[in-house]
Amino acid sequence: MLIPAIAFCDDFNVLIYPSNAEISSYVSTFFPTAVLDSATVEAKQQRKIVEHQKEAGEKLAKEYKGEDSSKIKTAKAALYEFELEKPENPYDVKLVSYSGKTVDNAALISGDRMLLRYMCLQSGADIILIPIVSRLGDFNQVSLYRYSYASDEFNLIYERISTDTDRFTESSVLRFASSFIEGEPVLIRLDNLVDGAYVKIDDKDVSVLNGFVFTTSGLHRLEIGALGHSSRLVSINALSNAIIAFDAKLPSVVYSNLLIQTNPSSTVKINGIEIGQTPLVLESYSLPLTLRFEKDQYMGKNYALTENASKISIDLKPEWMANQDILKKSKDKFYWSFARSILLFGSKLALGLFNDGNSKVLSSLDMAFSGIIAVSIVDTVGCLVDYFRHTEYISP
Repeated sequence: MLIPAIAFCDDFNVLIYPSNAEISSYVSTFFPTAVLDSATVEAKQQRKIVEHQKEAGEKLAKEYKGEDSSKIKTAKAALYEFELEKPENPYDVKLVSYSGKTVDNAALISGDRMLLRYMCLQSGADIILIPIVSRLGDFNQVSLYRYSYASDEFNLIYERISTDTDRFTESSVLRFASSFIEGEPVLIRLDNLVDGAYVKIDDKDVSVLNGFVFTTSGLHRLEIGALGHSSRLVSINALSNAIIAFDAKLPSVVYSNLLIQTNPSSTVKINGIEIGQTPLVLESYSLPLTLRFEKDQYMGKNYALTENASKISIDLKPEWMANQDILKKSKDKFYWSFARSILLFGSKLALGLFNDGNSKVLSSLDMAFSGIIAVSIVDTVGCLVDYFRHTEYISP
């Protein structure tokens, strides 16, 4: 009998308890993957085997109660005949949560192995990062502990005392990075980084958090670029277990001779500063460029330019097109006209039931209804056209 191999969980699960937004953001930003040592991989395998045996054993016990020999045979094979696939490093990092009974800080920092292993088993965590903030006299004491399920080790890995803050600074990353990487950790602080800039290290995109990027010690090629700026490519020799600063300022690319036209002519503003009336030629500008067009009795309009161009043309809408009351009035007028036409047509049909052609009065009324209906239908069509025109042109 062919038994399918068991899929081995590719995630390296991290529990941060009690929850802390700073530590969570550091882990999720700087460590999307983790390179695990052999002991941690072995521990993950053993946990997966135990999990499988538990599920398969429960299934086998259920089939024994049913007394179906074929199902018992299949369940027994699933319990004993299986293969465990071992994925290649690195593993995806996943933040997990603990849903058990609340644990107080004193119990956490006591290093109770039974408690910590239970929390790992309940949440599926491979490691627990324990951020603790407390008061020490007039000072704030921030401490970070780490527990590893694989090694059953519990350590204080980061501690800081401050009078003005209770946050975990970026330096704490250097203390727990060894759980995720091979090599020595390094943080690069990118000063004067342009908003929206991209950063690559050794041709790989990296995430930026609070102006910091993470790498390992050694020689690296750093690339920085942003819209409307010249990119930079530099070599950095990063020292281990350190935070190094780098001036990431990018020179702006200046473009010229942008023709700006609007219909009708309007006032042009850049960053709230009026630069003239259209049509005009912008002699020099940098990207991204946000323009504002304004004219009396017309709706203002913003326009964002994200690439070099020689000309832009803008149409402004009259203010009345933004009046939602006009749309409502045209809709109500159409529905009333439509209802009136139906009512008149129904009245004409009812009149026809009594008019056999011998009554001059009824015949006259019938002719009058025909004329009124014709006029009403023409009016209804006109109202429909107005309603359609307003739905097309009135801005939401």
